[in-house]
Amino acid sequence: MPRPRKGKRVCCLPDNNVFGQLNRANEARAIVIMKVEEYEAIRLIDHEGLMQEECAEKMGVARATVQKLYQDARKKIADSLVNGSILRIEGGDYQLYDDHERYYGGCGRHRRFGQNYPQENNGDNKKMKIVIPVEQPKMDGGVSPSFGRAAFFLVYDVEQKTEEFIKNTAAENRGGAGIAAAQLIVDTGAKVLIVPRLGENAAEVLKASGLIIKKSVSSSIEETIKAFVNNELMDLTSIHAGFHGHQ
Repeated sequence: MPRPRKGKRVCCLPDNNVFGQLNRANEARAIVIMKVEEYEAIRLIDHEGLMQEECAEKMGVARATVQKLYQDARKKIADSLVNGSILRIEGGDYQLYDDHERYYGGCGRHRRFGQNYPQENNGDNKKMKIVIPVEQPKMDGGVSPSFGRAAFFLVYDVEQKTEEFIKNTAAENRGGAGIAAAQLIVDTGAKVLIVPRLGENAAEVLKASGLIIKKSVSSSIEETIKAFVNNELMDLTSIHAGFHGHQ
């Protein structure tokens, strides 16, 4: 009995699927069809910079399959460039990621731009350890408007009602403060970060570790914690591109 066919795993369909020369009429020109899974191989290897082994793992296929998909796709791109053929991406044998897969393991643009896919929160908010960037090491202080340049991070155990203030050693970095601060947060073992805003580089580090990122709605630390416990905070979905000297 033959094994059932399994579609190649694809993060998402391309935003644009027809390509061709602008200085020639489209009539009577040959059309080259690139399968969606061939496009995915090109995207992962040439755009995302993955090795073939990593691409194969993402797509759920053997490395030899990825090699053939990649080679076939490159030939079709060359045909379009050299011969002026219309390149159209459609059809194939593929299976799209679901929302969870796309958010946590999908393509860079979904992770980078924080598209609004649900983040996992399988625990009770009243039993979680959270982190908040703060301006001063005191509970009646304020939430810092900056993540990477915050003076301190409050690590708060909601169940035990205990707090610890950690000095943000990344704040004085000339560059990459957001990434360095994100690693500090990951090392605390907290499950949730509550922050007014976040740069894309820091967001990538935090999301890769599985942290839930919530948007603060108050400058008060105590009000922010209360809102989290009452499940009133939304996921932070607007991730900015980052600034020189800020995150």
